[in-house]
Amino acid sequence: MRGRPCVGAASGRAGRGGDAGGGGRRKVTQADVARQAGVSTGIVSSVINDRDYGSIRVGEATRDRVRRFIRELGMRGTTCCW
Repeated sequence: MRGRPCVGAASGRAGRGGDAGGGGRRKVTQADVARQAGVSTGIVSSVINDRDYGSIRVGEATRDRVRRFIRELGMRGTTCCW
């Protein structure tokens, strides 16, 4: 559902111990994506939720870079968001 803030795996607050599949890999967090893309976690949040917040304005090139790293790292959101 669009317009609702994401909580859980997409926000990096849940699932740090590993994914539900039991594969031993931890979930990719916003911090992981931010580190790889060279941006803040606030920018990643803005891209995930497809909106700007307050003074955070994200350019199209930055959005594309963050989206690329979300795909490359295999970040998955919760069903309420993605």
